[in-house]
Amino acid sequence: MPGTPSSEAPRPARGRVEAVFEIRDRGVVVVVGELEGIVRPGHTAVIGGVTARVAGIEMISPRLPAAVQPITTGLLLTGIDKATAQAAIGTQMTLHPGEAS
Repeated sequence: MPGTPSSEAPRPARGRVEAVFEIRDRGVVVVVGELEGIVRPGHTAVIGGVTARVAGIEMISPRLPAAVQPITTGLLLTGIDKATAQAAIGTQMTLHPGEAS
């Protein structure tokens, strides 16, 4: 039968960390460029060697600096601090279905 076996895990989504900012009392927003794949709240994000949880998908405000205006995907992450996320700017992050541990 054509297709992939159902026992095969789906490929993780991935994208490049372009910018990071913090929303007080909510978490860290990571602006993701070149995002490939599907990401939903509840997915697990691996960024800078740290596992975090995708708590939401944020619209990026046009008030950001011109260098990041064309980027529109922002992921609200919990379980990671701003400094750790900022250290991952320019690197790839992966996103997997399932809860972060």
